[in-house]
Amino acid sequence: MVATLIGPDGDKVVLKRADNDAEIRVAVSSLSSTDVSYLERQQRLAPRVPRTEPMAEPNGTEVKKKWPALPEFAAKPRIWTSKSGFTVKATLIEPAGDSIRMRREDNGEEITVPVSTLSEEDIEFLKRLDRAEGREPNGL
Repeated sequence: MVATLIGPDGDKVVLKRADNDAEIRVAVSSLSSTDVSYLERQQRLAPRVPRTEPMAEPNGTEVKKKWPALPEFAAKPRIWTSKSGFTVKATLIEPAGDSIRMRREDNGEEITVPVSTLSEEDIEFLKRLDRAEGREPNGL
């Protein structure tokens, strides 16, 4: 199965299937050693933003995922700039490995942007966020 990691959920992990976009929960104990290593790396880059969009259990019950809240300065839309000068007004959603996920203000689309493509100002913003949450900046 091909899936995107959404985040941990106790002794399970929430995944989004690539074939039908369904969110599923899989026991960590059933993952391959490669997948467990990936999950451990992602947990070191802990999600920083509250997830507010609803998720559904297989029986249709709506649940809210509880991510740590962002500091006030980071929870607002801001202008993000790439090293090439492209700009987008968006709100940070969460880190995704060596990338960040954000929601565009103009159309609500969620996008994933590699941190390596961000301007120095945006990288400093992410470092400031790490420090505000009591973490050393993760290789930024």
